[in-house]
Amino acid sequence: MLFDLLSSYADSADVVKQVTVVCIRLSAQEDASALLANEGMPYFMRTAAGLGMRDTGILALLFELLFYLAFAKENIMFIVQVKPFE
Repeated sequence: MLFDLLSSYADSADVVKQVTVVCIRLSAQEDASALLANEGMPYFMRTAAGLGMRDTGILALLFELLFYLAFAKENIMFIVQVKPFE
């Protein structure tokens, strides 16, 4: 559902910021962290390439999310292997 919001409201800085903050909070949970890294990375990278290039606040939140996701070793492979533009 959160990923659908990122897709549907990709041009809304407010929605993207709020969704990213929720994802940052969810990343503290092991299961949610794995889901965010595994399924969410293409969405986060598309957001970074879009609004993130125009809004430094969104870019900072996305980097903060990556920081938290990277604490789980199994998430690293999902983070570095993402192909956002397919």
